Amino acid sequence: MISVTYVAEDQALQAVKSGDRVFIHGGAATPTCLVTALQRRYRQLKNVELVSITTLGAVDFNKPEFKGSFFLNSLFVSAATRNMANSEDGDYVPIFLSQILNSSVEIFCQLMWP
Repeated sequence: MISVTYVAEDQALQAVKSGDRVFIHGGAATPTCLVTALQRRYRQLKNVELVSITTLGAVDFNKPEFKGSFFLNSLFVSAATRNMANSEDGDYVPIFLSQILNSSVEIFCQLMWP
């Protein structure tokens, strides 16, 4: 039998270090409680790259206090990511949804390990 240990989001997000690349699941499955916990650590983090397909919900990284802590690479732009994707703290990766579905492993690997 596998033993599972659950921890609070703040404890779980301690694993993220400056310079890390973090994938944020998108759409209705955006883990807003984990994103909020990551945002609370902005003073401790520098140059954390966030990779997202499309992020929905209350996940605004475009706040002055987050500058230098987070950089967003978004495959699709939503209301939550538009301002940051258009700033020096973010970027937009143009891609068709069919490219993600047909070669998701390859694209994911290229984004996560360039």
